[in-house]
Amino acid sequence: MNDYSSAISDFQRARWKGTIELLLARLTGRSADLLSYEDVRKAVQATAQSEKGLQDIPVKSIVGSMGRYNDFTHNFMPRHESDAHRWAGVRLAAERGQGLPPIELYKIGEAYFVKDGNHRVSIARDLDIPTIQAWVTEIQTRVPFTADMNADDLVLARQQAEFLTKTRLDKLRPESNVRVTEPGKYPILLDHIRTHQYFMGIDQDREVSWEEAVTHWYDEIYLNVLELIRQRGILEAFPDRTETDFYVWLADHRQDLESGIGWDLPTDSVVESFASSSAANSVTGRILDLAGVSQPAVSPRPSLDSAINDRSPTQNGQLIQEILVTLGPEIDNQTMLTQAVEIAKHENATVRAIYTSADANGNHEMVPTKVQTLFDQIVIDAEITGRLAADVADWSTSALERARWNDFILAPIYKDTKPKVFDENWRNLLVYSAKPILAVTDAPVAPKKAFLVYTGHRKDQQSLFITAWLASQWGIEITVGIGGEPSQRNELISQVEGYLSRYQIKVDFEVKHTDTPPEILNAIGTRDFDLIIASMRRPLWSRFRPSSHLLMLDLLQDTQIPVLILN
Repeated sequence: MNDYSSAISDFQRARWKGTIELLLARLTGRSADLLSYEDVRKAVQATAQSEKGLQDIPVKSIVGSMGRYNDFTHNFMPRHESDAHRWAGVRLAAERGQGLPPIELYKIGEAYFVKDGNHRVSIARDLDIPTIQAWVTEIQTRVPFTADMNADDLVLARQQAEFLTKTRLDKLRPESNVRVTEPGKYPILLDHIRTHQYFMGIDQDREVSWEEAVTHWYDEIYLNVLELIRQRGILEAFPDRTETDFYVWLADHRQDLESGIGWDLPTDSVVESFASSSAANSVTGRILDLAGVSQPAVSPRPSLDSAINDRSPTQNGQLIQEILVTLGPEIDNQTMLTQAVEIAKHENATVRAIYTSADANGNHEMVPTKVQTLFDQIVIDAEITGRLAADVADWSTSALERARWNDFILAPIYKDTKPKVFDENWRNLLVYSAKPILAVTDAPVAPKKAFLVYTGHRKDQQSLFITAWLASQWGIEITVGIGGEPSQRNELISQVEGYLSRYQIKVDFEVKHTDTPPEILNAIGTRDFDLIIASMRRPLWSRFRPSSHLLMLDLLQDTQIPVLILN
């Protein structure tokens, strides 16, 4: 076989390699095409060019062509039989000692595109030659471009360039790195900025320029969300994603979450919900599952236990930030809202009310006008931040679904004509809620004197903390009723005195034994107590050992004053 025939055979082999490359691309869904220089140049918005002279260029960094990108595969294997003679001629010249003359390349970012010399690059790839000499012209762009980018990346580069052109963020905030990994996200970011501009104008009652909106959005919204993402270390579980990816996800799916529960959610709660979920260690697709309204394993709101560990009960500040209050057609809504406002004023808290009702077919019923008016008169007119939403579930189910977004639950214990419904609703709430519950009677109270049921169980540490908090922050007088075994009475009294004396809080002790619901109510008698404090998650009283929620139900059925239940 002569040299020319051998070169033609090499061409056929190279073309066969190209055919295999194209076939594999079809099977995997990945592109095997060379990139078009013009497409890339327009996508990344070239701004200037400069001559870089003769250089040795890695052959694998050459990913496209100026004019013949349809004639070769991504690995520069020939695609057309008509190229055989030209390809073989260049191959022969290289093998006869003439080598491969320098080619001409454009450089965009870290990638190179052939201006002249496509066949020489093809032969260099076929022969596994690592570098090739080239005259290089470098193109400056607004966005980075690398040799491993594919067609989707090109779309991303184009959208990123358009985003920077419209926002000038790379000029206004040179340190910024707003980058996503999926096409279609940059238009979403632009929509966020436009919305931000609109509401800035309303809040400030003036026309807000686009440039001002861009910088304010970046400084006050985007960076604050990124800080929360960094604090929780979310990105560590997703090395192929960017902080902006998570910003878009949080902003995009927050609307779904809020429409599900009916309230606005603070960003830190949305971030915490995701970060604490087991799905944060799963594949990226699991992120979207979190957009539903089902309760995750971990609440985004801190527990009372964490407050006990982190602060003193005499330390100024909020203990309760978000109050959940249940309303409904068979509930004294005025009493519930008035009680919520009383707590919110002490704690500077937000009131979130949920009106639970359904028609005969279980269809959604909007909040009645009279209830919305009542909410506005009691909550909004008191200058308390709040939101009222509707749900079709019973009030205990609705409260449990939303408890993870709140610190404190207000629920009714009115003695209506449906004791079975009363028991079912309260049983669910007592068994499954991990948040403190205030069981509200038929009249709102501004607590002045509280009766603490203390049995020495570890959960009573919550009771002691809340008692100390109410005494020091609200000025409530405290009387302690000792339950548990009679032989432990002196020891339990010492525990209470020892804890409260650290905070200079004085209490009275009830001499009567308070071991059962009747004994508690008998100890209270006709005295002017307006609050009972008791803990759950254990047998509530030690003499009898039925389920603690059954004992609490007995107390709720008989009490005439509110009960603060700590779970």
